[in-house]
Amino acid sequence: MADRFDRRKAMIASDLGSGLAIAAVVLFPHPYTVVAAAFLKGILFSVFQISFRASMPKLFPGEGLAAVNGLIVRLEAVAGMIGFVLGGVASDLFGHIWVIGFDAATFFA
Repeated sequence: MADRFDRRKAMIASDLGSGLAIAAVVLFPHPYTVVAAAFLKGILFSVFQISFRASMPKLFPGEGLAAVNGLIVRLEAVAGMIGFVLGGVASDLFGHIWVIGFDAATFFA
């Protein structure tokens, strides 16, 4: 798919779709909405990641690609750990609806 379509447009569309899926959880708080949003978010995450990874050789040709890939993997791991902690603290302070709404808004920024 990443080779057939414009990768940039695929990444933008997947982010917009992810934001809408997460916003649906806030607007329609039902267990089925959560399941449907998680399913859609998983599919769209795959589209984004494949398009992003396929774009890397054009953005960082040659020997810089390995270094950039290593940096991205490390940053994703650190961001994941920090994100879980901050998400938990924010959820405790502001409530889960505000945290989920903030998450949805970040996809439109």
